Amino acid sequence: MSIEVSIILPSYNRYPLNLLTLNSLENQTFDLAKMEVVLIDDASSDDTPLLGNYRPPYSFQYIRNKHNEGRSKTRNIGIQAAKGKLLIFLDAEIIVDRNFVQSHYQRHLNNEPLVITGKHLNKIYSFLFPDFDDSQRKAFAAIVEQASIVRKRLREGIHPKSIKTEELASRLQEIKEPVQLLFPEDFHSISKIRRFSAPMQYYQNVIKLLQKDFRLPWIACNGFHSVSKARVLAVGGFDENFDGHGLEDFEYGFRLYRSGMSFDVDQNINAYHQEHPVGSGIKEEGNRNLIYFQQKHQCLDIYLLSLTRINIWDYTFMHNVLREQESMTRQHAGKFDQILNLLMLLLKQIPLLKAQNKPITALLKGTGLEVNEVWKKRIWHERNMLVTSGFVHMAKLFDLLIRL
Repeated sequence: MSIEVSIILPSYNRYPLNLLTLNSLENQTFDLAKMEVVLIDDASSDDTPLLGNYRPPYSFQYIRNKHNEGRSKTRNIGIQAAKGKLLIFLDAEIIVDRNFVQSHYQRHLNNEPLVITGKHLNKIYSFLFPDFDDSQRKAFAAIVEQASIVRKRLREGIHPKSIKTEELASRLQEIKEPVQLLFPEDFHSISKIRRFSAPMQYYQNVIKLLQKDFRLPWIACNGFHSVSKARVLAVGGFDENFDGHGLEDFEYGFRLYRSGMSFDVDQNINAYHQEHPVGSGIKEEGNRNLIYFQQKHQCLDIYLLSLTRINIWDYTFMHNVLREQESMTRQHAGKFDQILNLLMLLLKQIPLLKAQNKPITALLKGTGLEVNEVWKKRIWHERNMLVTSGFVHMAKLFDLLIRL
């Protein structure tokens, strides 16, 4: 029987979380004879090579990179090895429900140009790690307070044993060894799994927007999604010039979007991101990759991501700015070009200043523009015209950046 669905699972130092992900895929309602999992080990230094001996009921390819190649090249290796016409990209630490593959497969039967993601991606605590940060411990403490089964599992696995059950939530920082909380047999009961989880607010906000003609749908290409292999190859796969962690998935999604792909949410798809300690250097790598992303695609869509570097994660606002840009171009061709160019130059300065560990302020200085009184008068007139023309979000963006 031929393989119809290939699940691409890139992994670097995620054992045993990646094993639990593989275990969850054993319980699919989809015909296991028609699916494969391609796990690409990016030269992990943990016990991930043990998965070379893993023998699941589905077809399984274990590929190990000789050297650490990075997230993009690792995914591209998986794409080339995949036998299925439909690809499901899945992060190595994401547990899925029983209908995960079937629901993805159903949405692609008509061969429409679709990228499909799911309604829910919750964070789940399959392990308690002693090096969780404060926010992770706080979120887990809330789950401990609410779910008796979580307290029971924690009680069974903790050291020191002297910690009383009623004190578990407040004394998590005293636990010195990893404690396994979820096991393969738990994956038969979705209701049980959910007791170890909590909503990921960022993801829920993105999913809500995706259902409203969202102008940045490509930001849903992280965590998991499905798309035909032919369409991935048509846009060139993942850009291997991205270095380290972050944004290579957004950039690939942006190219899919530019190629005419539609992005949609399937209400029946649920998945659970296993929480793990956050590595050092991730923010710096993400900022470096943002600079490259903006050099490659010099457009407002990508420059708006600079706002996340000053802790503005309001994608609704970014969506509204892009809608107004479309209207400006359609209704007032050329009228607001100067202020649009200025906004992009100002946004561009944010990650550049971040990379130099400089304060995010006085953005105009780095633009190279010749700022004089005549220029100021003209640009402020254009800003006021934005408001009178109804482009209030664009004006708000200008005010925000100019006052930094």
